[in-house]
Amino acid sequence: MTKIIYTIVLTLLVIAFFPALARAEESFNISNEILAQFNISKNTNAILLPVKFQGKEYLFELDTGSSHTLFDGSFKDKLGKRRKIVSGKTPAGIMKFAIYDAPDAYLGPLNLKDSHTVIVMNLERISSASGKRIHGIIGMNFLKKYVVSIDFDNGLVSFLKSKKNEDIFISSQQNSEHPDWGQEIPIKYKHFPLVPYFTADIDGNEVDFLIDTGLKYNIDNEPVNHLRGRLGSKTFKKLSSKILFENKYNTIVTARGKTHSDFIKSTITENFSIGSFEYKDVIFDQSDESYLGMPFLSRHLVTFDFPNKKMYLKQGKYFDRAGTANVLLKEAGFSICRRDKNIFVSAVESNSTASKKDLKIDDIILKVDGRNVASYGLIEFIDFLSKLHKKENESVTFTIRRGNKTIKKYFEKAAQSLKTMELIDTHYYLVFK
Repeated sequence: MTKIIYTIVLTLLVIAFFPALARAEESFNISNEILAQFNISKNTNAILLPVKFQGKEYLFELDTGSSHTLFDGSFKDKLGKRRKIVSGKTPAGIMKFAIYDAPDAYLGPLNLKDSHTVIVMNLERISSASGKRIHGIIGMNFLKKYVVSIDFDNGLVSFLKSKKNEDIFISSQQNSEHPDWGQEIPIKYKHFPLVPYFTADIDGNEVDFLIDTGLKYNIDNEPVNHLRGRLGSKTFKKLSSKILFENKYNTIVTARGKTHSDFIKSTITENFSIGSFEYKDVIFDQSDESYLGMPFLSRHLVTFDFPNKKMYLKQGKYFDRAGTANVLLKEAGFSICRRDKNIFVSAVESNSTASKKDLKIDDIILKVDGRNVASYGLIEFIDFLSKLHKKENESVTFTIRRGNKTIKKYFEKAAQSLKTMELIDTHYYLVFK
């Protein structure tokens, strides 16, 4: 089975005692002054940038889910005298952290000293998850003063000068529209110190999501293909759809190095939207916090205008990339998934009704009883099947496309064969917190 590594580099969500601190073929026009620009891997799972410190270059991860900039513990003796020890709340619980004055360390011409303070932490677990040695994390106490553009399709990260240099906590009355950047989404800062949130709609309910570029899925070194996020427990229980399933996770708490296994509930939402953008078949795992990360962001061209509290989204090359959710029609003996804007047969069980009907993997389901379902999302399709009113001796007609041929398949005893369903996820998950 495919092995997925799911990393949450939500290193410091709230530190209670700290001081205040287009499409690929289209050119992404940036009107603000470019201060620094870096190449990254196209369609990457992690935004890794070069930081020069004491004459050597190291990889730091850009993480909007981290309130502070971090340096690996290997730098401890190079950062001068420790400033203090503070207690803070993290996903691993209340912990103590060593605080140092931010050193002269350069991201291109930009000096991380602007972070004012940095935290020192052992980042070996994060490096293990990423498959590359990560020496630091660039957090919000540095990012907050910049406009940051991420072009996943062309592998480019740009730091831009903000056209408004007011304090980030002051509400902006100035119209800062950039139609060439895409759709404007308001950002708010809910915690102290600051981390950014935006509001999305799930099945008619508004939900605030932390924007976390440190939240990622690695799939055998392939590009991100999950459209997946996390939902806070209270919201999850309220919004769980018709399909609910569990996955076993091996959880490693990065800061403490502890490992344990548990089961995480997940669901697929029927309607998920941000502004005018709509997304089908978004999988959400139950969590203590609601957040979206790289599986969502990498489908877009993204610009964070942190000083003006705005995010801009523009459809990228992989905006409609399919996920990996599969729904098993248990009695009928076949599974379906959605990709390339169509419903496909993803598996056929041996000696099943579907096998006897000669249903094949990769058959595209075009119609059911004459209803055009080719463009349906999984939830829409399942909802349609569940509402089919058929008598015991009646059949359901599937019109499928197989290559250049259109074929009809008839399933008798529809009430039994099509209405028993479950969502299956064919992957193992390794979760880092």
